[in-house]
Amino acid sequence: MEPATVIGLVTALVETYADGFDDYTTWKSKRMAANHYAGRGGRVPYCALATSLAVSGSQIKATYDKALSIVGSDFSTGDAYCRSLLWAQLNVLSHRVANLHRAAVSTSPLVDLADVIRVSEGVRQLSLHALMDLYRRTALGRPIPKTLTLPLPRIPSHHAHRASPAPSARPYVDEGAEVDDAETLAETNDDDDDTETTSMTVYSGPLRFQSEPPSPPPTPKVSDAIFEASGPTLRPNNSVFALFCPEAMNLQVNLQKRLPGVDKCSCGYSWRTRSDDREALVLKEGFKLTERYLAKSHVGSDAYGCVLCTSSGRSERYEGARHLRDHINTCHTKWQLLHDADCRAT
Repeated sequence: MEPATVIGLVTALVETYADGFDDYTTWKSKRMAANHYAGRGGRVPYCALATSLAVSGSQIKATYDKALSIVGSDFSTGDAYCRSLLWAQLNVLSHRVANLHRAAVSTSPLVDLADVIRVSEGVRQLSLHALMDLYRRTALGRPIPKTLTLPLPRIPSHHAHRASPAPSARPYVDEGAEVDDAETLAETNDDDDDTETTSMTVYSGPLRFQSEPPSPPPTPKVSDAIFEASGPTLRPNNSVFALFCPEAMNLQVNLQKRLPGVDKCSCGYSWRTRSDDREALVLKEGFKLTERYLAKSHVGSDAYGCVLCTSSGRSERYEGARHLRDHINTCHTKWQLLHDADCRAT
């Protein structure tokens, strides 16, 4: 049953992220115990997925608490639009966490880590957007700030006993520094997985034999220009995912979602590939840019970002499918293309 208030949905998201973190660390602990080459440390090293699951719930709750302290009790109820957005994200996240739970309680070593981290980051971004958009609407006509600064992601202290930075991978850090800084923890590598997990990851560029996707980029300090406009839609400009249209993000985090039945996206992008663009869709090594790949990559009516680059924390804007094709052919390998089903030739 859908919660009737924003606070109910935020609480459910926080609890689901916490469950996901616990299930992942349980699964990872079993993998480490079965790995004869693993170190003898008692805690699971932080990696991209552990960091994302740890910080996302607390950042969503901190954003809600900050808005509530300014607006008052009206914010805890919210409106139907915000609740529907949060409910949709809760459903997507719950499905992936359920998969993690099944893996944690079973003997199966296979977990699609790349998919889970894409969903975790996508839900975080879209949930923050929903809360900040609700704040913007609620602030209209009130003597309060019209924009809300986004709290930086922090790893809750109650997660610290389950996971820790890998001592062999993290650089020297002054003992006086804050140990829960997400940027420091996110730089930690996790090198003890075997081929069964590595074969399911998506990476971009010459990474150093890491077994999981790179850590999510830390959220920068937010200026007054917190929102980036793309057509009629506003979204928070605080990560690489802010480049993409929200409808494109939905296609990225939900691998089963089909293209909408309408002709165009709300930003003006045409969902169907035009016949005169066929040449621009052909990639090297027999791959091609499918309609779904272009759809999940679009940032505007005829502009694209590179989904394959997002794991590195940055992506450029490319005007037209031809420029995106040229970038992929030049900067990415066929092994990266193999991991994206929407790039495969039919």
